[in-house]
Amino acid sequence: MVRETLLVFVEGGSDRRFFERAIQPFALPLRMRVVEYASVPNREINRILVEKRRIGSPCMFVKDRDLAPCATSRKEKVQETHPPLAARDIVVVSREIESWYMAGITQETAKRLGIRNLPDKTDECVKRRLRSMQTFPFQI
Repeated sequence: MVRETLLVFVEGGSDRRFFERAIQPFALPLRMRVVEYASVPNREINRILVEKRRIGSPCMFVKDRDLAPCATSRKEKVQETHPPLAARDIVVVSREIESWYMAGITQETAKRLGIRNLPDKTDECVKRRLRSMQTFPFQI
């Protein structure tokens, strides 16, 4: 039996690593293929999306909310650039995906990971803040 492949579009390398290591185990029985869209021309991404839609394969496009006022407006902006995407295929990450990295981390785990001053709420955490909280250097 051939397992269906979920195509996940993410912005860059840290997002790819997060999905491959933290999300992939929960995606079973689907296989997951992660594509860094920032390094691929929009026309190529749109070609892939059209083909995936034609054959009925699932896809997910992950986008940071950044400074958009809400997820809906961010999805609309993404659809302007990538018309083959349906709104249901777009996952808007609260501000930046780095907020996901720390969601649910306990103070004890943060200490083991070398993160100091863990905020009570991570919704607004951005890459720059996460890096400033590290007490030892590792790639985020």
